[in-house]
Amino acid sequence: MVAVSEARELSSLFGDHLTSLRHVLREPDSLMRAEGLYSLARELEREDRIEAAGFLYQQVADGLPSAEDSFRVFTPSQWASIQSRSRQRLELLTGGGADLRHSLEFFGRRLVRQSFNESLLGMLIANAAAPAGRLLGCVIFRRLASGAALRSLAYLTGFGAEVLALNAVERGVRILSGANLDWSRESLGREVASSALMLGSLHGFGFLASGLARNRFRMSGLGGSCVASAGMLGGVYAGHGLSILFGFRPRQEMEGFLAEGLAVWAQYHVAGRMLRYLVPGRLENWNRRVGLYISESAPANRSPYRNAILQPMWLFMGAGGLGGGG
Repeated sequence: MVAVSEARELSSLFGDHLTSLRHVLREPDSLMRAEGLYSLARELEREDRIEAAGFLYQQVADGLPSAEDSFRVFTPSQWASIQSRSRQRLELLTGGGADLRHSLEFFGRRLVRQSFNESLLGMLIANAAAPAGRLLGCVIFRRLASGAALRSLAYLTGFGAEVLALNAVERGVRILSGANLDWSRESLGREVASSALMLGSLHGFGFLASGLARNRFRMSGLGGSCVASAGMLGGVYAGHGLSILFGFRPRQEMEGFLAEGLAVWAQYHVAGRMLRYLVPGRLENWNRRVGLYISESAPANRSPYRNAILQPMWLFMGAGGLGGGG
């Protein structure tokens, strides 16, 4: 079913599962080989490696028994069964033809799995790194700049610390789990750029939605928090969409795109709650003190035109100090 000449492409697609794939392909019996490919595809699907899983499901769905299998006794229904199961899984992965129950089941499993991956720990550390980065930036640059320039540099340093902490923790957890990672400059750059777009959009849309609810619709309490959370969710989807548009992330089917966005949004909120539980009262106090120190060191510019330009930029760099979402 799979040509040997495709080995190089398969290596990048299957990674540490390539050895298992080779063992399955050596199976002389067509039906046993198809069952092995199906089982391997299910394992890849559970690991959220959708492209590799879909490739194997397609191979099984399009495959035919080998002529050398004429000595083996198996009924046409057995071959039809494995192909039917493969087509059903393939339809779920691509979003075509699957019924609502199976689609919701697949979406729910992906959402739960992605909500509790290495990104949750990354969000936890990133939430703590952001105010520390802002404070460090203010201390470092206070002799080189003042006013709006110093404030911008402080927020930019904090945002950079948040992005780098998220990526560093995610990669660290993957290394500990035995994953083979691409350490090329291009791969690292794509990851950092994608995280920056996502976190920046999450912060910016969240603060804009919160301000709109508070100032325009006079909403506070639970209603205001819901509007802010909805804005943050929209920011996550906007960040992911921009990352795909700029080529920092691969394109996804709609179910995967929606599930991953919801998972990141949930991780951000859960990480904030966990930090508040681990250090009760200290996170808000820490953010408040850092913000006060920056305000005293870099007073806001009195020019309304300059503030109108800089304020949105500060918001997208986490200037409001949500610290993981309420």
